[in-house]
Amino acid sequence: MFTRRSMLAAGMASGFITQAKAQASNWPDRPVRMIIGYPAGGPTDFPGRLLQEPLQRLWGQPVVIENRPGASQVIASEGVARSAPDGYTIFLAASTHASNAAVHPRLPYDTINDFTPITRVSDLPLIIAVRADAGINNLGANEYEDDVWARSMGINLTGVMMCMREEAEVMMAQGSGAIVNTASINGLVGNGAQPGYTASKHGVVGLTRHGALRWAQAGIRVNCVCPGVIETPMTAPLTANPDMKKILDGMTPMGRMGKAEEIASAVMWLCSDQASFVTGHPLVVDGGATAD
Repeated sequence: MFTRRSMLAAGMASGFITQAKAQASNWPDRPVRMIIGYPAGGPTDFPGRLLQEPLQRLWGQPVVIENRPGASQVIASEGVARSAPDGYTIFLAASTHASNAAVHPRLPYDTINDFTPITRVSDLPLIIAVRADAGINNLGANEYEDDVWARSMGINLTGVMMCMREEAEVMMAQGSGAIVNTASINGLVGNGAQPGYTASKHGVVGLTRHGALRWAQAGIRVNCVCPGVIETPMTAPLTANPDMKKILDGMTPMGRMGKAEEIASAVMWLCSDQASFVTGHPLVVDGGATAD
């Protein structure tokens, strides 16, 4: 993820440039090109845009981003390799720049010898996601039936465990990370109508606390969000009925259902450096529903 720590990497890059500046006191005296091998708005372009402004302030010259997409960065890599070695062309490369050497035996450049690494700028994790309505809330079903119970546990709890296990493996290799699981306020309080859903969400909270303890020394934080009644495609059939919508709105002291964007903001905060000392915490986002 792109964090404040990643921005410090730009400072490390500036240390490299300072050496070049000492050799040529007027560097830079013209715009610097930043080559990116993916289209505008892509996963590599995003951190480049974030770096553009602070680098311009640091160097006192424009930083011009050139997107050269195609062939998994081969086109961009070749362009950088053939550019003048004058310090005015920098390459914001993704990991495929290195892996291309194994995939393409006849690259038009030498991946190692034609480039000088400066610093790692950002970590961009791969995230496993499902449809917004894939979470299982078997409202109206008899969750004491074996197949309904197993489905609820399999998706709501076992699925979270499998994802968390794979995420932790990647994060341990890189030395840091933040995992945010999705629980529910039903993981903190009882629900007399849904034993499977309630048990599975309590399980997610417990699994989150376990992960926080297990991987704390590895630099991995594990938290979860506990949403209340949220407007999603899963609740859309209920909110389509005005009477039911009124009931759902009345389930929170704030008098309305939450929005998916509000849950996303909570997740983003838990992933950010602002929450760097927060782990093992079930963050409740419910409009005050569990306050009394």
